[in-house]
Amino acid sequence: MSTCVAEPKKLKPGITQRNPTPSEEKRLVDVLTVTIEKYCPEVVQAVKSILDTGADRLLGLHQDAFAAGYHDDEFLLLGLAIKYANLRGIDVMILHRRNGETPL
Repeated sequence: MSTCVAEPKKLKPGITQRNPTPSEEKRLVDVLTVTIEKYCPEVVQAVKSILDTGADRLLGLHQDAFAAGYHDDEFLLLGLAIKYANLRGIDVMILHRRNGETPL
């Protein structure tokens, strides 16, 4: 059990919200897509490269590339990048090594 005195963020998990209509879902996916295209063009290019080359359908993302500063927008972009790739049939692996660490 954590001894942290911080309060958890107030979130609205998807299970407590109604499912979007097909038109709402299309709009949500469109917003997700343009957001990733604007803020994470490297992710878009990596997904495109995987799809174009027929390479293994696995994209590695280093967690510090998104959330090094623990900012909400960084966490949001990490989640959006994962969803963006998954919607295109790409699995995502989150890498966690610190700079300078070598894999075992």
